[in-house]
Amino acid sequence: MNPSCKQFVEQIDAEGHFHLLFAHLPGICFFVKASDGRFVLANASFMRRVGIEDERDLIGKTDAEIFPADLAEVFRKGDREVIESGRPMRNEVEMFLNAVGLPEWHITNKLPVRDRAGRVVGVMGTVQRHAGALLAIDQPAIVRAADLIREHCGDGVSVAELARRAGLSPRHFSRRFREVFSVSPQEYLVKTRIQRACQALQDGVPIGEVATACGFYDQSNFGRQFKKHTGITPRQYRLRYLAR
Repeated sequence: MNPSCKQFVEQIDAEGHFHLLFAHLPGICFFVKASDGRFVLANASFMRRVGIEDERDLIGKTDAEIFPADLAEVFRKGDREVIESGRPMRNEVEMFLNAVGLPEWHITNKLPVRDRAGRVVGVMGTVQRHAGALLAIDQPAIVRAADLIREHCGDGVSVAELARRAGLSPRHFSRRFREVFSVSPQEYLVKTRIQRACQALQDGVPIGEVATACGFYDQSNFGRQFKKHTGITPRQYRLRYLAR
């Protein structure tokens, strides 16, 4: 392990509790980074996702060295917000690599790491597949609403209808939904459509048909939204997938 990384770990985790806690939790990726973005700890699930077998090959690297540029920038932005504010980031819905190395929506939690003097010296977090992480959220009405959005993302489902089913006013429902997922129901719908579009592009569906099937107004609107959320165009995504 890099000497500076080893010193960091000793500062915050002298007895190795992080590894003991997260080494054997299936489906949960765990990591710790220093304030400059360098990885100092990660569990086996995280390393499998990024295609690294030996933790020594990860320690000292940054997101930019192991993830696509668009994902790396999103991760680093979230890290900086947690480090600078000292406040945790909970249940953030964002792209992460799935078991075959392709982007998929996950739920991320990040917390500030403090040294023994209480100073923020880094960030630690967990990443879990969206479907699995939902089971742990103690908001059953909101979880059901999220399920409905995923089931009907191609048809469209109104906030008013979701609120009615949740037994809440539209305003209260939207507020509760944002508290759980850090995005509005409308934003969550777009994210879900993008995820479905990724799968359709992998399956070889023509781009124009993907746009229609996933509920976008037209191919132009689909292209803009897709690039906004993934950093690349639908065509570039398909070419990247075919190149694997």
